[in-house]
Amino acid sequence: MVEVPVTLRDSVRGLWASFRDDDDRWADLAREVPGGFAGMMLEGGLVVFLVDTTQRDAALGALAARGALGGRDPRRVRVRKARWDFSQLIDWYHYLNLHVWHDRMIESDIDEEHNRIAYGVMGEAARRQLDRQLGALRPPPPCFLVAIEVVGPPPEKAVTRVPARLASNRDTARVILPDTVRRGSEFPMTVWTFGGGCIREAADSRVSVHGLRARVTLYHIRRLLTAVCTSDLIQFPQTVRLRFDKAGEATIEIRGVTNELEWDPVTPS
Repeated sequence: MVEVPVTLRDSVRGLWASFRDDDDRWADLAREVPGGFAGMMLEGGLVVFLVDTTQRDAALGALAARGALGGRDPRRVRVRKARWDFSQLIDWYHYLNLHVWHDRMIESDIDEEHNRIAYGVMGEAARRQLDRQLGALRPPPPCFLVAIEVVGPPPEKAVTRVPARLASNRDTARVILPDTVRRGSEFPMTVWTFGGGCIREAADSRVSVHGLRARVTLYHIRRLLTAVCTSDLIQFPQTVRLRFDKAGEATIEIRGVTNELEWDPVTPS
């Protein structure tokens, strides 16, 4: 286990001393409790992470005495092996955050379940750049301490026009238009498309008419500016105006997509 050098560690702790939170309280426990306390989580019961699991009873007894087990019986608490205790994790986390900055890094955290520091970035290029920044530090973080995950698209793909969704899990788009119109007269057609999540607004549609056949391609605006999109479902009434200059039975082709839209470009069908 590689720790932050003592001189750096003490200066980093001093800089962060006025910004204490629950992570700092866990770091205090790691310095006081035998066995190298590395955090805890709920997984069908309480799981406590320890560097030295042979000290299970002493560690859980000390945690219970400090009220850290939430009143649970230590005998019913499971322990799991960790590599770094929480004090070491937070020292590295604070040290790295003082030296590493990236305009496409949108989240960071101490991941106690995997006993590591996690960063989330927008795009693969940002992941590679952050990896280089971490490797250039002196001292650099030890192997397996840091995980960098691509959690969103690069900024150039964060706001895009995408084909409108014409179906949800439960329904298909509702289309409203007159059954009969005069030749050469403009008329409206409204399609109730599906959005939600990172899609919350409609974009301009594309319309082409050739004789008695019209093709209407509907679009939405997708904004992937955060790592998380909501899971709600909303509908947009999208109205276009059409006109046929010939008499007869007309065909209108409505184009969009029926799948969930991820980051990559999608062609309407």
